[in-house]
Amino acid sequence: MSLRDHIPVEQLDDERLTNIERKLVVHVSDMAAPPARASRRLLAFAGVAFAVGAAAGIGWKLHAPAAPVVTPEVAQTFAIEAKGERQSVELGDATIASAPETRVAVSRTSHETIITMTRGTLDLSITHRADRRFVIRAGDTEIEDVGTVFSVSFDGASHVGVRVTEGEVAVTRQRKREQITAGHEWSSDGLVAIAEVKPAVVAVAAAPVAVTPAPDVSLREHVAMAPPAPAVHAHPHAAHVADAPPVLGEPVAHAPVPADPYVDLQQAIRKQPIELDPHIDGKTDASAQIAVLKKQAYAPPPLGPEASHALYTIAVLLHRPLGQDAEALHTLDMYRRRFSGGLEKSAALWLRVRILCGHAIDDECRKAAYTYQHEVPSGPAADLAIRITNAQ
Repeated sequence: MSLRDHIPVEQLDDERLTNIERKLVVHVSDMAAPPARASRRLLAFAGVAFAVGAAAGIGWKLHAPAAPVVTPEVAQTFAIEAKGERQSVELGDATIASAPETRVAVSRTSHETIITMTRGTLDLSITHRADRRFVIRAGDTEIEDVGTVFSVSFDGASHVGVRVTEGEVAVTRQRKREQITAGHEWSSDGLVAIAEVKPAVVAVAAAPVAVTPAPDVSLREHVAMAPPAPAVHAHPHAAHVADAPPVLGEPVAHAPVPADPYVDLQQAIRKQPIELDPHIDGKTDASAQIAVLKKQAYAPPPLGPEASHALYTIAVLLHRPLGQDAEALHTLDMYRRRFSGGLEKSAALWLRVRILCGHAIDDECRKAAYTYQHEVPSGPAADLAIRITNAQ
């Protein structure tokens, strides 16, 4: 018999059982309440922290300075096409003069200028800027300015010529880069120094020698007859023609020796004074004066009468006393392109005649004289130009 059998057990009614169940439920709820409240507080703190962080991030983004928007610079592009006459374009820090039958395309920004040649010849005077790249492209050749006065010629196929008058350029072709300095000319065939024009040697043909056949001494009506002496035409360059032998005892007549008309004409050209001559005789003084004049001649535009006069004077000094006639002619070409209506126009035209005809009375000389006599129809120099044009 168990202990349960000896302990009396009171029978519980429904109401007491219900109360007991309620107390148990309340007790269990009290035991579980603190952890639940703690978890909710932690979650609340985490939510608040996240909200604060999100708000701070959004506020920073809203108040942060906006990143600058970089708009790429649009290049200015245009074409230069000189068909029947020369053209000159001023780009502020560069002057481009194009010869007839020249065609190029120009693309320009504030930091780079690229000229692409199709064909022709350009004369350029450029003020070098460290923050700007200036390039000429001709076929597979690239010429970069390093602060210069130079010219570029391109035949439209493969031959390129670069002539540097002042400063320096860098030429790149077939991955080979060369520095070309003033006084040198580069071409697709190689680099050479700019040659000076030397006086042309005019070949003087030997004067024809008159050969007189033996006289016919047969009797013709008892009079000795001899054939007439052949006519001898003096060559314009001949200094002396041999005298014909005497005929049948006639006295020998010595004709005066004619002067060479070409020599006389060249002497007359040299006697004609140079207009606007600065009268500087020393070569050192002339070189120093040219250095001063270049600053005026190649100054940034707008170009005025000072630049025109300076460029012409440079040509005069190169011709005399320096004797650099090739450079003088090149400078005169530049003067004609940049100052077609300059005050020194007639003087520049005559200086060209003087230089060309002083070396030889040839086709180039006659062309220059023909141009002068049509531009300046009267005056002592015009009379000389007419004589040069008619010289044969």
